Amino acid sequence: MSRALPILSLVFTICLMPTSLCADGGVDAALDLTQTPSAADVLGYHGLLVALDHAEGDTLYVYDLTSGELRQLSDEIACRGAKISPDGTRVVYHQGGMLRRRALAGGPSEALVAGYDGHWWLDDAGEEWIYYTTMGDDPKDVWRRVLWPQGLGITTRRRRLRDGRDEHVLDWKASGGPSPDGTHLAGGYATVVVFDAAQEPHFLNGGEQGCNTSLSPDERYLLMFFPDLAHQRIAMVNIQDQLLWELSVPFGVVRWENPDWSNHPRFAVTSGLAGHGYASVYVVALPVVLDGSPPQEQDLVQLLDARQGNHDWREPTLWVDWRHPPTISPSADSGAPEVPRSNSNGCRLVGETMGASPLLTLLLALIVWRRRRV
Repeated sequence: MSRALPILSLVFTICLMPTSLCADGGVDAALDLTQTPSAADVLGYHGLLVALDHAEGDTLYVYDLTSGELRQLSDEIACRGAKISPDGTRVVYHQGGMLRRRALAGGPSEALVAGYDGHWWLDDAGEEWIYYTTMGDDPKDVWRRVLWPQGLGITTRRRRLRDGRDEHVLDWKASGGPSPDGTHLAGGYATVVVFDAAQEPHFLNGGEQGCNTSLSPDERYLLMFFPDLAHQRIAMVNIQDQLLWELSVPFGVVRWENPDWSNHPRFAVTSGLAGHGYASVYVVALPVVLDGSPPQEQDLVQLLDARQGNHDWREPTLWVDWRHPPTISPSADSGAPEVPRSNSNGCRLVGETMGASPLLTLLLALIVWRRRRV
């Protein structure tokens, strides 16, 4: 029996080892994915949130998590689909059918290419690309489907920022963007779909209508979206269409708008539309989903309140510097700013099947074999 103890110790070491994701899809010890943070913990990170003020015609605003400063980034109107760069210094968005890039520190915007739904991506060499979708031949119907009849010309493309190299990726509208390793793409309006490395579609949500898709910023290929037109719930599923988690609207919110995974796998942001017609921004703490885990409640933090300044916050996107995690959790009694909270109203965990790694399976089998021989 004693001979098995070193092996058992190694197994426990592997089980308890933190795992994390780099911007290019690799592993980094700075990000611990074995713990579910409180939503308030996001305030302990250096980070930035970009959102559109619908009350001002969809102008861009940026909110600094560290200083609490909220400022208008641009007086341009009709901006949509903002996404923050992997290094947290720039934002890409579309305006009038043109993808544009702008520094978060200020300055003029730069036109990139005609298109929509821009998403940042880093290749293995660290080169920056923008994945985007084209309009096609029927602009009146561009938002209404993810599956397009042949000939309309709706495609997904990517553009390298260094030299403008532009490549065709897919003959479908993958508005949910790529996975960090570039092997999967997501989309959804009439149909929720994830394309795998072979560009084979996986239709999710039971084949029913779903929209506002957001792909996880790691290689689990999880998808977050609205599973129905009412936007009463945000759902998270895996590529096998297994429901892992869902979040219902809390008291005072009539519907969700625009859920978006941050670059930290444990945080997401969404707009919550209240009865007065204006939307606030919420940060959601996403759970560690393990096989056999019982349902457990999670929490929200209201980061931007629509009632302060008569704003109407839509399409938020969040970037946090997870390489330098907070030394003191704001969820503890640490003097962090007091934040209005909506404590886990309607949020539940449904349970995910996580396959054990081949190495862990082999080690467990070896322990059983050794015990039988003793």
